Amino acid sequence: MSLMAEEIAQIPAVLRTQFQHHAPLLKTLAAQIHHFNPAFIVTIARGSSDHAATFARYLFETQLGLITASAAPSVYTLYKTPMHLKKALVIALSQSGASPDLCETLAAARQQGALTVALVNQVDSPLAKIAEWVIPLYAGPEHAVAATKSYVATLHALVQLSLALQSNAALQAALQQLPLHIAQSSPTLCEHLLSAYAKAQTTLITARGFGFPIALELALKFKEVTQIHAESFSSAEILHGPFSLFNQAFPVLVLTQNDATLPAVHTLIQQMHQTAVQPILVGDQTTLSPFPDLPQLCLPITHPILTPLLSVAALYPCIEALARSKGLNPDAPPLIQKITRTL
Repeated sequence: MSLMAEEIAQIPAVLRTQFQHHAPLLKTLAAQIHHFNPAFIVTIARGSSDHAATFARYLFETQLGLITASAAPSVYTLYKTPMHLKKALVIALSQSGASPDLCETLAAARQQGALTVALVNQVDSPLAKIAEWVIPLYAGPEHAVAATKSYVATLHALVQLSLALQSNAALQAALQQLPLHIAQSSPTLCEHLLSAYAKAQTTLITARGFGFPIALELALKFKEVTQIHAESFSSAEILHGPFSLFNQAFPVLVLTQNDATLPAVHTLIQQMHQTAVQPILVGDQTTLSPFPDLPQLCLPITHPILTPLLSVAALYPCIEALARSKGLNPDAPPLIQKITRTL
């Protein structure tokens, strides 16, 4: 078994550990955030963590009503331009907490009077030492180059923080069942993926709303682990340009969740099904039932905000298996390292 596969299998235990440890910390932090009364939220991240930050944008804007934007660290590190962050809640997300640009950006935000929080796996990292508040991911050591369990742990911690700031009984109940649902997710789609991607050189992953950050993450993993060129697009953007490519036969992965985005995504699937591309669907039975003739991964039914977490946890093993089927080492993709220290 590869290190990547071992770390994917640890995801349910990681989420349970977060449940055991986060409640007191997040209760205190939520009280501090309410007292601070931020006017907006800024996230600082790169790579997979920045995809988690995109999820944070959908989460905090829909659940808290706070504008959430991703910082461009080069504004601080290269252009040396100070931003006005006195009323901002600034959240840095990083598995290692070691990248100099993230550290410099968070330090600048704290110096300007922002309330600073770090979500990190390495609690003794430079980034954690800069932040006023640290939310540990509890993912444990992650040795494979591709981040998997730390990514899902970051999404999970963001949902927990959101619930600490604004109660949502339905989401809270579903979150408690998430580790079990991830453990029960069937990997049957892997057969479809191995077949569809056996000779594929390119793919497109599409989703909308809470699923879009997962499309970004999966596109990165396809490139990183399987050496297949992958692009991600919001389902709202497919008809604006990418659809012109659909006269060619290549696999398109469509992520769905049962929320306000579903009718438009269903319409897009119907349009795609009339072209040369090969749609592969991911969702639960309520979102996939109209398309029984298309290959699909049917996930357990949960809260729509959590379906994307189930999707990525179920697709990680498929990507790992695809890499091995192509004779690649999923633990050590060529030319890249585990920790990237961007200046």
